[in-house]
Amino acid sequence: MLLPLFPQVSPHTDEYKSTPLSHVAEKTADFAITPSESVISYNTWPDGSKPKAMIKHDGGKGDYQELALPMLGIWNSLVKKEAEATWVFLGWEGVEAKRKGIALNTFKPEDYGVQYGYSPLLVAHPDSLSSKPDMVRAFLSATAQGFEFAAAHPEAAADQFLDAVNKVYASTPLPEPLDRDMVKEAQVWDDFLDWLSANGLLTTKVQSRAPSSDKSTSLDGLRQGDVGEVIPREAIFSNSLFTNDFLPKS
Repeated sequence: MLLPLFPQVSPHTDEYKSTPLSHVAEKTADFAITPSESVISYNTWPDGSKPKAMIKHDGGKGDYQELALPMLGIWNSLVKKEAEATWVFLGWEGVEAKRKGIALNTFKPEDYGVQYGYSPLLVAHPDSLSSKPDMVRAFLSATAQGFEFAAAHPEAAADQFLDAVNKVYASTPLPEPLDRDMVKEAQVWDDFLDWLSANGLLTTKVQSRAPSSDKSTSLDGLRQGDVGEVIPREAIFSNSLFTNDFLPKS
């Protein structure tokens, strides 16, 4: 039986007012699942630059209307045809769409001239790596075993997962075999950082639902150009964004 060994925090409990990464940054959680741009933590989505670049790469003008929807309602807006496109995790919404018989048109950024990094990622605070290395290694080892079990026994793993989720989140239910893809390569991070820098997306301000004047701003603020100062590409080292040191041995 799959049982939680420590308290878990879900964005569903507060309607995503606090992001997974913010919990790690504030040390109210040891780990979080988040995309690469959140790890880099700079202004990577100021005015729809990625979809605009994708559209232009395919021969379009890059003009489109962006809707500011509630975080947890974005997928339903697409399903209800209230929106025409959105970012999704194919391993989550993609599976849900397949189960519901919804045929998705998928567009991968890399196929349209937009470099991207790893997503999703399992992240931890640097202080956790230095102060609790044994715990981090144990957690990653257990995570690897969980992926291996799920790959070998998908139906049993799904039943255990649903049972555990229903117990932990009774009031707010949550909607290929493991390989060395757990190991992250610096070149992937460097390529992503290079693309962000070339498109003017490495800046000092980040998007926040509770913005401060000097470090963060709202999504509307980013769209209006309140992005802070440009950060030189050479000031960001990819090896400061990830580590393979705590992964289980092959």
